[in-house]
Amino acid sequence: MNLFHNNYNQLIQDNIDAMANLSAKNWNILKKMFEYMSSYNVSLFELEIIKKDMIGIALEADAEGVDINQKLGMNDKEFCDSLLSDALTKHYGEEILLIIKNIFFWLLIIFALGFWFDGFPSQYGISLSDCFFAIILCNGKEFITTILNKYILYSSSRKQKIIKVAFTIISFILLMLWLFVPGLDNIFIVQGNGYIIFVFLILLTIGSVLINNYYWNCCSEKYNWN
Repeated sequence: MNLFHNNYNQLIQDNIDAMANLSAKNWNILKKMFEYMSSYNVSLFELEIIKKDMIGIALEADAEGVDINQKLGMNDKEFCDSLLSDALTKHYGEEILLIIKNIFFWLLIIFALGFWFDGFPSQYGISLSDCFFAIILCNGKEFITTILNKYILYSSSRKQKIIKVAFTIISFILLMLWLFVPGLDNIFIVQGNGYIIFVFLILLTIGSVLINNYYWNCCSEKYNWN
C-alpha cells in the first residue's frame, strides 16, 4: 500500500475528468443527480464508485445520441434511490479525518506566513485568531454549497440542510470574532520556540495526510474501482 497516494482523491479526479467529456445536457442531469445523492448517508468512497458507474452510463447515452434519462428507462430520482438503497452507510469518522487534515494544513500555512512576516522571532505561537481563521477556511466549501443549493433541482435531506446551516453559522460567528474582537491574536493556544512549533505543525500535517491516505486506500480495497 502506497501511503503517499490517495485512491479516494484519484477516484474523485478520474470522475471529474470523465465528466468533462459529457455533453452539456447529460452533464447537467448528472450534476443534479449527484447533488441529490449527496443527501444520502452513504460511504464517501462508495458514492464516488456509483458516480463513476453513472458517468459511464451517461457516456454511453452520449454515444447513442440520447439523454441519460432515456438510457435509464426511469425517473432519475427513482434510479438514484434504487442505486443507493443497498450502499454502505457512511462513517462520520470519514468526514472528521478530512476536516482534521484540512485544519492542520491551513494552520500550517497561516502560522508559516505569520512567522515569516514577523521576521522569524525566537518566541512565537499559534494564536486563537489563527485557529479561528483555519476553521473558517476549512468551512469555506460549506458556505459555497449552502449558497448554491437553492439553484439545484433536488433539495438535500433535512439532516443535511441542518448540518450545512450549522457549519455556515459557526463559520460566520468565527469570522466575526476574527474580524472584530481585538486581541485574539495575542491569546496563544501554543507558545514557545517558533521553529519547533513550525516543525511540529509540518509533522502533524504530514501525519494527518498519511492517515487519510491509509484509510482511503483501505476502503478502496473493498471495490474493483480502477
